Amino acid sequence: MRFPYMAKRVRVPVYSLGGASHLYLPMFAISVVTPSGRHVIDGMVDSGATDVVFPSHVPNQVGLNLANAPVGQAMQAGGAVLAFRYAQVRLFLSDGREGYEWDAVVGFLASPRKPYALLGHAGFLNFFDVLLRGAAKETVVDPNAAFPGQRVRP
Repeated sequence: MRFPYMAKRVRVPVYSLGGASHLYLPMFAISVVTPSGRHVIDGMVDSGATDVVFPSHVPNQVGLNLANAPVGQAMQAGGAVLAFRYAQVRLFLSDGREGYEWDAVVGFLASPRKPYALLGHAGFLNFFDVLLRGAAKETVVDPNAAFPGQRVRP
């Protein structure tokens, strides 16, 4: 699957990128699958993240009760520790030509700091080989031998 990088406008020009007003990031739509349908959110590939982590508004949207869910922690690059709760969900990813569904244990962040999901190792990068093509501004994602799910219609 191929996904174009997503352009994100920045408040202050990025000096290291020649004063760019946009960042191009390896982000694409990923869905949490429920009996009522697919709930779509943008996700960013993050090779520094241990887990897949969704923002706090997602459990309400998909009908998850996290009251007794196991608790995890993540440390941001600046050292701040954030708490999240784990739950097993079914995920769906498609580029419009091919699609994949799989079950994964993911975290749900207790504070709404990011409006998008982080696609880390456990639940995503351990199941997919990812190539970041900076000059082409695209992400290539292919299921690998550890992928536990199935190919589905987009």
